[in-house]
Amino acid sequence: MNKDRGTIKWTSMMLPEHVKMLKDFYEEMEHETKPELDEQMFDMIFLGIQEALEFKQQVDLKIFEHNRRDSVKGIITLVNYQQRYLLMTTSGHMKKTIPFDQVIGLEVC
Repeated sequence: MNKDRGTIKWTSMMLPEHVKMLKDFYEEMEHETKPELDEQMFDMIFLGIQEALEFKQQVDLKIFEHNRRDSVKGIITLVNYQQRYLLMTTSGHMKKTIPFDQVIGLEVC
């Protein structure tokens, strides 16, 4: 049986410019647009954030960062309304600063 190595077999014959173009193409294919939140959804998310902050509940925060959806699990430790960010302590005991405009969803664990 002949084992096929996919693109690895042909990479040595490709120019670096072509490899870069292929990489850019695949990154563009994974590119997503940020979902638009209406006023009501935005208010519901921030009510949930306030509740989680007050009762020290663990949350799964859905964020949109670098043209991708992501989720961060942890406990919200600080909400700064003037500078529009929140501070979370993640499950791995790391602190993460998240701007308000990246938040697209919230789920209380």
